[in-house]
Amino acid sequence: MVTGPAELLADASASGGWRVERIPPEPLPPEVLDLFPEVPVRLAEAFVLLAPAAPGPGSATVAAPFPDSSLVLVVLRPGGTPEPVRAEIDHGFGEPAVGVFRIRLGKHDGGTRLLLLAIRPEVLAEAPSPGRVAPLPAAPAPLPDGAAVIPPPNGATRPSPEVVTLPRTRSASPPHVPAWVAADMPSVLRPEARARVTVRISRTELTALPDSAHAARPLLAAVPGEPLRLKLHRRNLQVVPGTPDRFDDVPFPEEAEVVERAFEVIAGAPGPAEATVVVKQGTSVYSLAEVTLVVEVTDEPPADPPPAEADAWTTAPDPRMAGMPVLRIDEDVFGDSWRFEFDLELGDGLPRHYESAPRISKAAFLDALFARIDSSWRDAGGAEGFASRLAQLGTELADALLPADLVADLTGAWEQIDGLALLSTEASVPWELAQLGEPSAPRYLGETGLGRWAYSVVHPHRLRARAGRCRYLCPSYTGELALAQTAREAEFLSTLGASAIEPGDAASLSSILRAGGFDLLHFGGHGASDAEGQRLLLAAVAEAGAAALPAYPASSLTADFPRRRPDPKAEPGPVVVLNACGLAQGARTGADAFASAFLAGGAGAFVGCMWSVGDRPALAFAETFYSALRSGKTVCEAVKAARQKARAEGDASWLAYTAYAHPLATVEFSP
Repeated sequence: MVTGPAELLADASASGGWRVERIPPEPLPPEVLDLFPEVPVRLAEAFVLLAPAAPGPGSATVAAPFPDSSLVLVVLRPGGTPEPVRAEIDHGFGEPAVGVFRIRLGKHDGGTRLLLLAIRPEVLAEAPSPGRVAPLPAAPAPLPDGAAVIPPPNGATRPSPEVVTLPRTRSASPPHVPAWVAADMPSVLRPEARARVTVRISRTELTALPDSAHAARPLLAAVPGEPLRLKLHRRNLQVVPGTPDRFDDVPFPEEAEVVERAFEVIAGAPGPAEATVVVKQGTSVYSLAEVTLVVEVTDEPPADPPPAEADAWTTAPDPRMAGMPVLRIDEDVFGDSWRFEFDLELGDGLPRHYESAPRISKAAFLDALFARIDSSWRDAGGAEGFASRLAQLGTELADALLPADLVADLTGAWEQIDGLALLSTEASVPWELAQLGEPSAPRYLGETGLGRWAYSVVHPHRLRARAGRCRYLCPSYTGELALAQTAREAEFLSTLGASAIEPGDAASLSSILRAGGFDLLHFGGHGASDAEGQRLLLAAVAEAGAAALPAYPASSLTADFPRRRPDPKAEPGPVVVLNACGLAQGARTGADAFASAFLAGGAGAFVGCMWSVGDRPALAFAETFYSALRSGKTVCEAVKAARQKARAEGDASWLAYTAYAHPLATVEFSP
C-alpha cells in the first residue's frame, strides 16, 4: 500500500501479497509518448510493483481525484509494451469525482511500473518551454527487500507536436443520482410487543412518519436502475418468526416514487433496543448508508413518549480501498442469543458470505475470555507461557465465532492477505486474537496488519500532527504501581514536538478535550476496565493501590468530547493513542468505553490495548509506532510494525494492540 504527503495526487494499493511503492518521477519512455502523438502529457505519479516471496495472481489499484483533464494510467510490464488503462469514474453525490484504475497481476509482473499521466493541453500550451515535458531526474531510492526499479529506456523526450485538445475520459457507467433512505418505528415499546420498522427510499428527502422515531440519510454513489438490498440488524429486538430480516432486489425508485419495505419485530427486555437498516447495492461489502433507531422498551410507556435517539450515516465505498482485503462483520443480539454475518472480499471483487450463531451468550463468552487472558498474564510464568496460552485462547475464539468455511478461505489466502480491513461496529470481540493455524505455528488475524473501521464514524485517510497541537500525559506513579518506562515515553513524545498536559489531573485533561484544537493525544500509563467502566489512572498514592488513584473516566467524554454527526468534509479529527491496559475494549456491561466515545466524538484514528501489556513493550510499541508514522507508513502499517517488533523480542503482549483507522491513513508531521 502507498500513501504520501497531502500534495501528492494518487493513492495506490495491491492485493494477493503484492506491494506497490511510490518512486521518484522519471523521464517518459518514447513508447509511452507514442501513445499520445498529438497532445502533451505530464507525469503525475509513478509506482513500482513488488512481488511476494511466492508470486501468484493479484491486483493493483490506483485512485486519484479526477481533474478537468484526462488521467490515464500506463502499465509497463517487464519486457512488454505499454498498456494504457482508462479510469472508472466514481462520481459520488456531493463529493469530487475520483478516477479508479484497476490492474490484474500475474506471477511474472514483479517490477512492473505504473505511470499516472495527466493530459492537460490548456496548461502545457502556456508553458514557456518548447519541449513536451522537461525530463525529470530518474534517481529511484532503494526499495525494500532489494527490489529494483527497471530503468526507463534512453531518449525519453521528443519535441512536442502542435497542441490538440483531447476529449475528457469518462466511465461508461451511468451517473450516480441523489437518493434518500429513511427508517421509522415507534419510540417506546412494551416488552414482547410487536412493532414495524418502515423503510422508505426516494429521489427526494423524506420526512418522519407520525408518532415515530425517524432517521434519514442520502445514499452516496447509488446507481439508478440497479436494485438495492436492505438488511435489518438489531439489538434487543427479534424479527417476527416467518417474516424477513432482509429484502433483496428492491427496485431503485423512479422520479417522484417512494419505494417502501417493512420489517416486523418483537421487543425484548426493558431497556434500550436498536434497529439498524443497512442499504447496499451490487455485490460490494460496503453499504451505501446505515440508519439506526434506538428506542426504549419499558413496562410503563409514558403518555407522551420522548423523541428516540436516531442516527444515520453514509459509508460510500472509498475507491482508494479497491483491491484491499476486507472482512465485514455484522451482529444481531437478542437476550442471550447473538448471531454474526461475515462478508469477505480478498481484493478480487468476489465477496463471500458466511453466518454463525455462537451457542454461549455474548456476555458470558467475553467475560470468560478476558478473565482467562488476565489470569494467563498473571500466572503464565513468562512470555513463552503466556504466548502458548494465547494461542490456545485464539483457537477457541476462532472455533466459537468464525464459520469453518470462512476459516478455510482465510487460511487458503493467508499469504495474499496484507492490511486486512475489519469493517464493523462490533468493538467487544478481540478479533486480532482469532487463531487460524496450529497451536505450534499460530496464525493470528492480528498479524495480517488488521485494522478496524467502525463504519458509523468518519475515518479520514490524511491525518496531521502539527507543531503545538500534539499533547501527551504520562503520569509519574509511585509505590507498587511505579512504571520505569513512562518517563522515557514522555521524553520520546517530546522529540515529536508534543507537549505535556499540566498538571496532569482530570481537570487539566478535561480542559484540553473541551477546548479541542489538538491533532494528537497520547496517554501512557495505567488503565482500568471493569463493571464500573473504563478509567485512565492519573497519579499515584504510595501504598493505596489502583482503587484509590485519581482517575479520568470514559463517562466524562460524553461532556468533554461530545458525539458529533459524521461529516466527511470536516477537518480530520485527532489521532488518539491510549497506551494503557484494557482501554481498547468495547463496552460489555452498558458502561462507557474510550474507543467508541473518542470515535463518536470525531477522532480520526484510535489506537489502544485490548488487555494488559508490559511496561517495556509499551515503550517499544510507542517508539516503533510513531517512528513508522513519521517515515510515511499508514496507521495500520505502523501498528503492524510495532506488533512485529514486540513479537520478535519475545513479548506476548503484541496482540493486545488494536487500531481504528482508515486502512490507508497516514499522519503528516510538521516541524
